[in-house]
Amino acid sequence: MKRELNEQRNFNFAAKGQLMVIVKLIGGLGNQMFQYALGRSLAISRDDRLFLHLEALSPSFTINSAPEATARSFALDVFNIEADITTLERLQSERANVIWTMTESGFGFFSEVFSECKIHRNVGVVGWWQSEKYFLENAETISNDFQFKDSYKSPYPASIAEQITQSDSVCLHIRRTDVLKDEDPKGPVELGYYARAIEAIHEQLPGARVFVFSDDIHWCKEELSLPLPMTFVSSESPDQLHPADDLYLMSLCRHFVIANSTYSWWAAWLAKNPEKIVIAPRTWYRADDPAFKGDSYLTSADLVPNRWIRV
Repeated sequence: MKRELNEQRNFNFAAKGQLMVIVKLIGGLGNQMFQYALGRSLAISRDDRLFLHLEALSPSFTINSAPEATARSFALDVFNIEADITTLERLQSERANVIWTMTESGFGFFSEVFSECKIHRNVGVVGWWQSEKYFLENAETISNDFQFKDSYKSPYPASIAEQITQSDSVCLHIRRTDVLKDEDPKGPVELGYYARAIEAIHEQLPGARVFVFSDDIHWCKEELSLPLPMTFVSSESPDQLHPADDLYLMSLCRHFVIANSTYSWWAAWLAKNPEKIVIAPRTWYRADDPAFKGDSYLTSADLVPNRWIRV
């Protein structure tokens, strides 16, 4: 993987006590969770404090010349994370030392990130970091950090969570709104993937029930025809949902058919069932298709754990 390492001397910070690991958050909830997990693992390995920098959660921010197309909000506030929220102004007022920044250029696992960050300086990182390999040694800690706060209250009726926890539930996630755009590197997962995945689960779990989550529930109701009973999970006020509200219910499920989405990736990863079946699409990015003609730096080789099934 390509990477850029540069010393940002223009910050002119001075360290006071414990050094910092600073993560610049980009994108939606699933992306923020990967970035937090990498930063938390770096902070643990260095015995330093983690700071989350939020200025990049806007449509004007770019990484590798690709703009973040949608303005995003900080979405980790519902979790028991161990980090401080910071701004450039706060950093300038409280610290004075060179920040050594590491920018991830591309996708995949960059193992050198930990050795490169062993220097005795503040470290700032920006990137997607979409692999559990970055935090596998701290998996239990990350899982605990992503437990919902006791104060969290789901906007969905309690009966839905009860149905999920009291059945052999299968979370099926379909993502459509953004991936239908031609410029999106993922593209929509073809409908046949979901049919094949549910058929595989049906063979092993004939009594399972499918809970469908999507940003286009109407389309799902029209197009999905599966051999298992389905419950379509939707809100009467979707615009008022917190980004993590669906994730909460999804993570209660016992098994998963995920989309090419970090959102359902995390729902599956956080689920407690030790015997969970997780099925992921073989073609995560357009570049995963052998017939793809274009930039191949986008790869899901390190994104989907080997223990999950790809269809």
